[in-house]
Amino acid sequence: MQPSSSELGILNPQAAAQVFRLSRLWPAAALAPYVERYWRVRWELPPGEVFTQQTLSHPAINIVFEASRAAIHGVVTRRFSIDLRDRGQAIGIKLRPGGFAAFWSGSIHRLTDRIVPVVELAGAEASSFAAAILRNHDASTVQSDDTIRALLDDFLLRHLRPPEPRRDEEIATAVRVVQLALQSGGSTVSTVAALARRSHLSVRAMQRLFRSYVGVGPKWVLRRLRLHQAAERIATGAVSNWADFAVELGYADQAHFSHEFRAYVGRSPAEYAAWCAASLAKVTRLMARVA
Repeated sequence: MQPSSSELGILNPQAAAQVFRLSRLWPAAALAPYVERYWRVRWELPPGEVFTQQTLSHPAINIVFEASRAAIHGVVTRRFSIDLRDRGQAIGIKLRPGGFAAFWSGSIHRLTDRIVPVVELAGAEASSFAAAILRNHDASTVQSDDTIRALLDDFLLRHLRPPEPRRDEEIATAVRVVQLALQSGGSTVSTVAALARRSHLSVRAMQRLFRSYVGVGPKWVLRRLRLHQAAERIATGAVSNWADFAVELGYADQAHFSHEFRAYVGRSPAEYAAWCAASLAKVTRLMARVA
């Protein structure tokens, strides 16, 4: 599997790029079947200023280490927001959709829309590891990417569950099926039935697989994929005909597209385009105060 560098899901991405630096690190080969990447976000804002970053999450579990807590974030089905202020960083592990089951004994759907402390995965080690990974988290000198990668590799390898042929085969299948949907871009597998056919699974078997290992259903994954693509294109200001764009994405018409987009993004497509443009100009002026 090739590493992903996608920024899909980051709403208002041009403004976000002015505020924080997102870097990606790739896991050890033994972890690559389960872990998509490690990530690190660093930011510095003028005193008293707050930047609210909104995200349409991927169908993936993230383990996140922040100054205030270390937590396992289940798949977030709604829009996710976080306020950034002052100077800081967060370090995370993005699991492949389906991959967290290699570390977690329960059904993944029980984590959906939940945040649980890392202690539930790592026990007494959780606090000391969080302190080690975040050393100098708000200082100008921070740990190197190589150090972060080595710490995270070691942490996950210690908590990788012993091999179980049936479970490992199902994890691999779940990862493969979601990857198939993502790689198609929604063009050839735009429906659950089409994804099941391409995956050589029955619809019911695929739904059970997603519930146990991904945390959300295949219909949700396909819908989220379309919304990611829509938000990315709209943010660039490249969409001129909303009706044609809706059909291109696979919606029945513009009304269906606009309704779904507003339900998840919180703005109509046209409002989102205007917000991105206005926010970029505002943030550019704000960040000039940091330079």
